[in-house]
Amino acid sequence: MDEVYTASEDIKKGDRVVFDRTDKTVSLAGKANIQVARSGAEIVLPVTKIADIPNADIIEVMQTFEQVLDVKLRPVDEQRRYAKFLIKDYTKEKVLGAIIAIEAMRGKPFSPSITSLKELHFKWGKLVDFYRRNQPQPSKVDNLDNLE
Repeated sequence: MDEVYTASEDIKKGDRVVFDRTDKTVSLAGKANIQVARSGAEIVLPVTKIADIPNADIIEVMQTFEQVLDVKLRPVDEQRRYAKFLIKDYTKEKVLGAIIAIEAMRGKPFSPSITSLKELHFKWGKLVDFYRRNQPQPSKVDNLDNLE
């Protein structure tokens, strides 16, 4: 199911915008990752709801985290919820790449300490920043070209 927004007439092509979910409109001066095609146009955004995330993807993320980082995720319900948030926000492939990056950067000075999916959710920006500053060897890490 997609959400449809209407751009106001004062928006020009290429403007960065803000989406108002209450009245389904788009206004200027935002940080959205979408650029308006033309004013007065309808903008369709794909929406990923947490309920739409396949159970197999959640389990794969949790098992990969436990195996790669050699930790037990507890409490399971909370970690499962954060696995859903991560997949919704960044996609399963990027989350799996981030888990591999955590292992590759473990032990390096000033690397973010991430021992649960909850911590990964809240420290994602720190992980991306640290990864960019300290590029690991390409042979150790895959799937991190678009980690953001």
